[in-house]
Amino acid sequence: MAAQTLIGTFGPTSRYPGQRVTYLDGQFTIEGSGPVSPVALEAGATAGQLEWVSPEMGAWVHDRTRPGAIPPVADAGVESGGAPAVPPPPAGGKATEPRKHRALTIAGLALLFLVVIGGAFVLGQRNHHQSSAAKPIDPRCFGV
Repeated sequence: MAAQTLIGTFGPTSRYPGQRVTYLDGQFTIEGSGPVSPVALEAGATAGQLEWVSPEMGAWVHDRTRPGAIPPVADAGVESGGAPAVPPPPAGGKATEPRKHRALTIAGLALLFLVVIGGAFVLGQRNHHQSSAAKPIDPRCFGV
């Protein structure tokens, strides 16, 4: 039997003060109140009413809000093979590794872009200064 996973806790100014949110067998539940969708949880966190156990847990719940990522709460449960209907919550922050990698890749590409643009600008300025220091124009070229 799978163990319940603590997802977060509602703050004192929320509709569910002090109540914990758990996850078990593909279903999110507000203890003492009942099932809740990951979209509603994310809205509560955005409003500052729900505090995630960790940033990784918040990212994991966010991933469940994508279309097709998790069945509706009423249909959530265990698949025929006995495995959970959705992947389990993160244990040690592994869920954010692809996001960190993506952020570093984007930062690296932005830096590379700036270096290339900066180099082109410097070379353009050098060529501009060299061409303006060239010989004066011969007036005979214009038929004068």
